[in-house]
Amino acid sequence: MVALGCDPGAPPGVPVERWDDVPAVSDGFARARDAIVARLEGLVAEPVRADGQD
Repeated sequence: MVALGCDPGAPPGVPVERWDDVPAVSDGFARARDAIVARLEGLVAEPVRADGQD
């Protein structure tokens, strides 16, 4: 689960990646989009482990 500037209240055991440094869309769509795309590219490139550990 990815959280952008909020506490998602994830269930126990669900890992949460916080992206609090992503600019708000209300502060400029292009800046926010670019930051999200950059973070997504890194997230997608990470191998996923079946046990949910880093």
